[in-house]
Amino acid sequence: MVQVEQRPRPEAGARPEAGARSAARAGAGAPLGSGHAVRALVLDIAAPIAVYYGIRAAGGSVWLALIAGGVFPAISTIFGLGLRDPVVGPADRPVVG
Repeated sequence: MVQVEQRPRPEAGARPEAGARSAARAGAGAPLGSGHAVRALVLDIAAPIAVYYGIRAAGGSVWLALIAGGVFPAISTIFGLGLRDPVVGPADRPVVG
């Protein structure tokens, strides 16, 4: 039998500790909206499969079908990376010392 450890519940009106606040602010552990899940399902799974089988049914080559089917996930990935905060590189950090 598996035992589950229960954490104590915070009191009403209690403020979360600093680590929990920053994790919540960053969206860590937050459930994704249903719109995001549906979009990911359609663009990353259904569209590539439909394009692949459509091109193969039309007599296209396997390579053409694979490349064309990979366009939707590639666009979704590029678009998703563009919406996030830019990556902070060494040149963006102040020099201390």
